[in-house]
Amino acid sequence: MYKLTIKTQFSAAHQLRGYQGKCENLHGHNGKVEVTIASEKLDKLGMVIDFKELKLRVGNILDELDHPTRIQVDAEADAAAKLAQMFHGQSQPPRSLSR
Repeated sequence: MYKLTIKTQFSAAHQLRGYQGKCENLHGHNGKVEVTIASEKLDKLGMVIDFKELKLRVGNILDELDHPTRIQVDAEADAAAKLAQMFHGQSQPPRSLSR
């Protein structure tokens, strides 16, 4: 199995409306992101995916997350799980690169 991993980070602010505690106030978090693309075989250039392409895709997601203010209405929502789903859905290789 061949793998390519990139690591990066972002900062964002949010508040949990209706939450009884400090998290109801506007506050920030610094997030770390690690994205790994794996393949059983390499493409004709010997790559799992072009590193530049993976950085661009992850960068596009981070552009939406880095330094915004998000108002989270549902205090029960699991923000970490939602972020993971966002990266998983957006970081899949295009069909032409799928193996």
